[in-house]
Amino acid sequence: MARDQLNSGMRCAKFMLVIVSFMFALTAVLLIMVGSTIQAIFGDFSQFIDDHFSSPPALLIAIGFILLLVATLGAYGAVRESVMLINLYGVSLFLVFILEVAAAIAAFVMQNQVGGMLMRTMNESLQQYYDNEYLQVGVDFMQATLGCCGVNSPMDWRSANNTNVEEIEVPSSCCEEFSLEDVDSCLKPFDSGCLPRMNFIISQSTMLIATGATTVAFVQVKKKYNIMEKNI
Repeated sequence: MARDQLNSGMRCAKFMLVIVSFMFALTAVLLIMVGSTIQAIFGDFSQFIDDHFSSPPALLIAIGFILLLVATLGAYGAVRESVMLINLYGVSLFLVFILEVAAAIAAFVMQNQVGGMLMRTMNESLQQYYDNEYLQVGVDFMQATLGCCGVNSPMDWRSANNTNVEEIEVPSSCCEEFSLEDVDSCLKPFDSGCLPRMNFIISQSTMLIATGATTVAFVQVKKKYNIMEKNI
């Protein structure tokens, strides 16, 4: 009777470990997708983002792949009923947890730096717009994609052009309405500057990394606690 109860408990623990490993695998895929998406966003606006901002999304992708391997290890160890593999699975989950906490902390810290960084890099890009083709492509992409002009307003192009005349010359990417007679003549530039929209995109991306890593870390701890509670 006692042996039957023990075997039943072992089968239950084995089944739970496989289910939890499967859930971790799904979570790993989600982390990879989120990290890849944010990395692509940062890549589109790389001219305005400092290099160290690429670390959290890259770390999130790495965590996703590692967690996928760890989940596979856990499921295989449960099926094989290997104590060594299950112990290795537990240690690996702890290491993944540390990486997730590190990614969350880095993202939270960087979120406070977004506003100042964008103000600096965007102003520098406008000042060098006509001298640097690489920055020119980035500024044009930002303005055309986000439907904005300048950093805070179209007036920023006055200082970029080193002119004090009332009529402001803006790039075509900054233009909302062109002249019918001259397609190169801008009748109306976009009213809003690009800083608020860029700040929203980059801030939300870093916040998504932070909350995503924190949530997955919490779920890991919760699931491990539930398994231990079931086995007691």
